[in-house]
Amino acid sequence: MAVRESSEGVSGRLSLDLARRSYAPGEVLSGSVSLSALEQIQAREPLTVVVQGREAVGWDDGGDCPATNAFDKTFLKHKIVLTPDSTSYSAGDSLYPFSFQLPVGLASTFALENVYSGSMERLRVQVTYEVSVWLTVDSESVAYLQATQEFTVHAPPTITPPARALEVSTSETVHWLCCLDRGSLQLVVETPRDALVAGEAVSLTCRVNNSACKAPVSCLSVDLVEEIALRNVGERPELVATRVLSSQQVAGPAAGQILEQTVEVKVVEGEKQRPERFAHPTGEICGWRKTRTADRSFFSFAMHKTFYRASAQHLMTVMWQIMSNPARWEKLYSPVINIRIRLVQRVDKDNLVFFHDYCAMDADNDLTVLHCMYLVSKLPTANGGYLVLMRGLDRGRLVMEDLAKRDPAPAEGVGETLELWTNNFCWYAVGPGGRDTQATLSGMTPSLCTNAYFWISEIVQLVLRCEKELVGPVFTLPQ
Repeated sequence: MAVRESSEGVSGRLSLDLARRSYAPGEVLSGSVSLSALEQIQAREPLTVVVQGREAVGWDDGGDCPATNAFDKTFLKHKIVLTPDSTSYSAGDSLYPFSFQLPVGLASTFALENVYSGSMERLRVQVTYEVSVWLTVDSESVAYLQATQEFTVHAPPTITPPARALEVSTSETVHWLCCLDRGSLQLVVETPRDALVAGEAVSLTCRVNNSACKAPVSCLSVDLVEEIALRNVGERPELVATRVLSSQQVAGPAAGQILEQTVEVKVVEGEKQRPERFAHPTGEICGWRKTRTADRSFFSFAMHKTFYRASAQHLMTVMWQIMSNPARWEKLYSPVINIRIRLVQRVDKDNLVFFHDYCAMDADNDLTVLHCMYLVSKLPTANGGYLVLMRGLDRGRLVMEDLAKRDPAPAEGVGETLELWTNNFCWYAVGPGGRDTQATLSGMTPSLCTNAYFWISEIVQLVLRCEKELVGPVFTLPQ
């Protein structure tokens, strides 16, 4: 089917027709240009067709100081002069056919929008092709005539590599609260084919050997992850962005059991939606019901527990006394993160501004110091309970001089130290009022590199220390 694009001016009309919408590398692109002149046209240059291929990459840097990065490159530009010996065109209709053999190594047409990966936000990648024709007219009525038509380049169907079976296995030692050894866990994943095309489903056979472990496996999650490699972008040799295209979850085996389960994950063509995050209920720990959601950008959590014969007012009074005192608040966190909390401003008795900074380690053994400004507010709720909101603030609104200063010398065995500002949102709620009170600690924090698994353990330890301050120790040693 022919594709047509036309442009009309006072002196005439210029139309561009392509024989097809899509071509493979190495094929001959063909079409024609139609010129309908209402009068004699004297052009400044011959009628010319231009075949172009362009790639564009752009993304936004997240954080408190966002910046937009944009790169554009024309990798194909070929001119076809239709009338090399003439720049004068008579009134009437004229037809000029053209053809051009596309290079063999052309990249396929590609479009990717609004991908979020780590610090890269709204990643946009495009590879586009177009044919354009113009005629610059030496006339006062119209300056030029122009027509443009896009076309796509698709990969030939013969490039699919031969498929083969694939098997991967791993084993881990399970610890409770990073201390108590609960046994070992083995996982084996098999797939009959390691090469698929869009629209097919990835069939995985998962065998979980939990016979030597004393803890149950709540669920088995399978993510289909796409890696987008950007090479020679600006001064960076390579950038890699990842996104989860689809996910599947099945129930895991109980303690001492072996499970074999077949999971199918569909390969989605042209998927551009952000992946859905799935909740992982993980049972109870000392009466606290825990739920978490995690992806490669954020870690979210929710902890719930009912305190019997404890009033909401008493729990909130003690909790507010702890949070109003930076020294007591710091003791709720593990010493390994080296957290520092400073009171910046006391707005009133129910609204305080704090500065937090703490340490985290990434996969490359580099130390990262995270800073955050919090507005902490205490509010009553309609059901007779109370709520404490901890919302991150824009650091540009406050002036801080020496609050963020640390010892510049890193610890032994630690690589380069990086300082980043983060923006967290958490809340602590107790209520409703009455004989028994339910306490909830929830929030979300950006996942820096690989520290999401650390926070899974740290949040549990934090609520246990908090409970010790509110109602007494969780464990009591016998006399």
